[in-house]
Amino acid sequence: MSRFIKVWLTPGFTFDGEERVIAVVPIGSIERHGDHLPLGTDTIEATYVAEEVARKLGAHLYPPIWYGSSRGLRRFPGTIDVDEDALMAYVESVLRGIV
Repeated sequence: MSRFIKVWLTPGFTFDGEERVIAVVPIGSIERHGDHLPLGTDTIEATYVAEEVARKLGAHLYPPIWYGSSRGLRRFPGTIDVDEDALMAYVESVLRGIV
């Protein structure tokens, strides 16, 4: 079974006495940190943190968004730099889809 909760199977739940639905979406990037780390290090770390947060809060965990804005590292091979406006539009669209 995937560690990501299947959204269509998850009902709302009670948190601090109020019914809420909390969505956790890890956002990272594909960028070069050197030969000692994989290109997806930021997303891998963000996913780990998101898993822990979702577990502790009983929140819905969504799959990560792997691509991000990496202007400072874009000159290095393997880095994928997404325009900031395009990234924001994509993230907003994903969040609208969740709601």
